[in-house]
Amino acid sequence: MRDPTGGFGVIRVLTTPDGQYFAYGTLRQLSELYLLQGLN
Repeated sequence: MRDPTGGFGVIRVLTTPDGQYFAYGTLRQLSELYLLQGLN
């Protein structure tokens, strides 16, 4: 199942030396869809 927010991966997880806190980056891919109507 795809993530509705455009997220599709976690990269580079970092933790503090005591393991109490962590930080991570995510990959996102967002796009736009255009609909044209009434073209002749």
